[in-house]
Amino acid sequence: MWVSGMIFLICAQAPASSPILAPPAGCRARSRAPMVTDSVLAAVGTHDGATELVLTNTRIVFRFTEAGVRWMERDINRSIKEQGLGAWTADFVREGALRGIRGMEITFDVEGVREVRYADGALTLYTVGRSVDADEPDTRGKFVVEPVAGRDAERFIEEFIKLRARAEWSSRTSHETVRRTRAARDWRALTY
Repeated sequence: MWVSGMIFLICAQAPASSPILAPPAGCRARSRAPMVTDSVLAAVGTHDGATELVLTNTRIVFRFTEAGVRWMERDINRSIKEQGLGAWTADFVREGALRGIRGMEITFDVEGVREVRYADGALTLYTVGRSVDADEPDTRGKFVVEPVAGRDAERFIEEFIKLRARAEWSSRTSHETVRRTRAARDWRALTY
């Protein structure tokens, strides 16, 4: 899995202000907090079980699984042994990298995701800020999770479509209620 080497490189060598550490456009990175109010509607994991994409009532969360963290820990330990780092430095690098990996989440608000597609083993999120007519090589506003199982991806997409439909209906209903309330208030003001 190519991600492990990249994350070790980032954690060990990149400065904190590095643009590499910034989350993709349309999302925000946050430490893992329990999803107390959000119920899981669907989840899709990569074939190796290292990462998962979880759909809740309000957000989509990408994160490492515990199996993924253990795999990364083995990979980091192997890299540390190969580089021959001293004990103190090795512990510092290992703990810093693993703390970041365990707590890493990339979170998308459901309203911020325009579309979800599945093709060739990849589940792709397109954010609202991405131009509809953007070229496929353009990665801005696009988040890809691969490889994933087709059945899990289809269920994820179905639940996403249902959730967006409910949110749009609720939003229209709320706007209509506000409009009617304002119209009634304005009418009462005119009659006095």
